[in-house]
Amino acid sequence: MRQLAEFIAVLACGLFAGAAVYVSLVEHPARMECGVEIAATEFPPSYRRGTILQVTLAALGLLASVAAWLAGATFWWLVGGVLLGSVIPFTLIVILPTNKQLLNPTLDRRSAETERLFARWGRLHSVRSILSALALLLFLYLVIFMKALDPESDCRHCSLIPDCCILRVAIPMLTAIKLLHTVVWAILAGSIVVLPLTGVLRRFRWAAILSGLVLLECGVLAVNGGRCPLSDMAQRFTDSHANNFDIYLPNWLAQYNKVIFGVLFFAGELVVLGCWFRERSAKHQDSSTTTATSNFE
Repeated sequence: MRQLAEFIAVLACGLFAGAAVYVSLVEHPARMECGVEIAATEFPPSYRRGTILQVTLAALGLLASVAAWLAGATFWWLVGGVLLGSVIPFTLIVILPTNKQLLNPTLDRRSAETERLFARWGRLHSVRSILSALALLLFLYLVIFMKALDPESDCRHCSLIPDCCILRVAIPMLTAIKLLHTVVWAILAGSIVVLPLTGVLRRFRWAAILSGLVLLECGVLAVNGGRCPLSDMAQRFTDSHANNFDIYLPNWLAQYNKVIFGVLFFAGELVVLGCWFRERSAKHQDSSTTTATSNFE
């Protein structure tokens, strides 16, 4: 049961991620090269077919990963399933308004507005590609590397002594975890640094996406007792107690990482909120001025 659920989760996630990345790197750029009018003509049938495929694979991958977790698999199978399944609410909440505009029969297919909508759609779809690709990488890690460390695996029956078996796996695994941890850190740190800029530039949708990404990480830390799960993984392969044993960062930065970027994130949120309220106030003031002028006339 567990092996079947894991197989279905990896298969569904792999198909979804492959299709999503293909659309981001091949189909969408190709349709835009054909011109806005042709792109607008091709989009509706592509959207109808793609929706069925994406919803089916995302839901199937999520349900299979939950089933694998309930059958005794590690908690990370559930995390991977949630990553894959998150593309469904992201599509309904964030992408669907753009889809509706592109599918509107009254839309001028040659207009600059249509081109702008397609550019936005491409950026938003890339988020689905990234989420599904991360889920696939996590699933592959669980299938390939975690199986190698399973006490029931064939490693215990090999002719090497146990220490050699452990050493053979520990060094590359620790390196892989530190690299992955560093990449995740760079994405989150970059999101925090860029956050106030999105507010200043009035890119509030991107501010919400970046904030959600950081808050998701905060939720993972809260569930895991304030520690990154990757740190727990890395601890299995080293006896080091340095602050940067699990990541390629200077020791001082690894030690004060949460404090530094926690303060920056809080400050960034204040900047975004300030810009958002100022924008709303300006729109309200303009609306009031327009109403007063029309009444005067």
